[in-house]
Amino acid sequence: MNKGLRNVFIGLAIILGVVSLLHTTRMIGAYNFPTYANEPGIMAGSKIIVSSLITPERGDFICFDHEYNNGFEIHGSGLSVFRLIALPHDIVEIRSGVVFVNNQNIDENMELNHVYVIKHDKYKQLLKKGELDKDGLMAYLNEDSSLVCMSTEIAKRNGLSDRMYIDPENKAEKEIKEVYQQNWNRNNFGPLEIPEGKYFVLGDNRDNALDSRYIGLIDEARIIGTVINVMYF
Repeated sequence: MNKGLRNVFIGLAIILGVVSLLHTTRMIGAYNFPTYANEPGIMAGSKIIVSSLITPERGDFICFDHEYNNGFEIHGSGLSVFRLIALPHDIVEIRSGVVFVNNQNIDENMELNHVYVIKHDKYKQLLKKGELDKDGLMAYLNEDSSLVCMSTEIAKRNGLSDRMYIDPENKAEKEIKEVYQQNWNRNNFGPLEIPEGKYFVLGDNRDNALDSRYIGLIDEARIIGTVINVMYF
């Protein structure tokens, strides 16, 4: 083997070794993300790059170790990803579907997915315009309307912002009550002060995410890293 070719192989071996080391130590890792739980922030089927070298801040997507029995984990890894909403000592509250941290509305400048009550004719119009696809249809509510998942931007653009489906304040969700021993639901939650060493996470697809409302607070020790890049194919 000539010297030049040998050096190429040595270089490749070093690069592969460094990449393997970074992934094994979780300093940098790449994972497939198959779920709809964070759309539109992270689209299903994308690949995410995660680093433990970046200290997460409010609003970052974080990757953490949490086992589910319902398919919401990252494919093949047993890790989960949601957006970091509240840090230790923050007070988080959800009022009629809007999230507040320390009494500040954090949703107003974010594009999220919610479920809206849409007239059947309006839904067909949105399909025809290409604003929605058939995957957005959640359920028929009655002979007049359907429950449809869409982004806040699409809802605003089509004058539907006031059609968000909100659970009644006094309607407790069993799963949430089991975790927090409070009569809360996904749209009316808290106020809750986050204790030391814990974090509160939410999915951007607010009506289709098993996040901290359902699985509880995330231990700091279980956080793997911060999402630093999202790639779509």
